[in-house]
Amino acid sequence: MFQNDLYGLLKRRRTNFQKIDPSINMLGERTPYFIERRKLLADTRGMADQGTRHYLKAFCENPGKLWAFVDGNPYLDRSDIRLEYLCEIFEKYGDDADVSLLIGEDMG
Repeated sequence: MFQNDLYGLLKRRRTNFQKIDPSINMLGERTPYFIERRKLLADTRGMADQGTRHYLKAFCENPGKLWAFVDGNPYLDRSDIRLEYLCEIFEKYGDDADVSLLIGEDMG
C-alpha cells in the first residue's frame, strides 16, 4: 500500500512514473514503476531542492559521518563521491547553491 501511496503523492506533484509490470501481492500490493533519473530530478526540482541542499551541506560540515557510511557500504566507493566539488559549490554560491550544480546535472 505504501508504494502506491508514494506513487500517488508524486503523481499529484506531476511526477509521472511509468508502470512497467502488473501489481503483485508481497506483504501488501507492490507495483513496479520506472522514471528516468533526469526526468525525476526535473519533476521534483522545487519540492526537493531545500532538503537536498541541507543534507549535502551537512556532508561538507561533517564529512566523517559521510565517509563512515560510504566505507561501511559494499556498494559505495569513496572515488564515486565528489565531496570536495560539493563543498566548493557551497563556498562559491552559499546556501542558495543551485541543486543542478550540486548533483552535477544539467537541469536546463
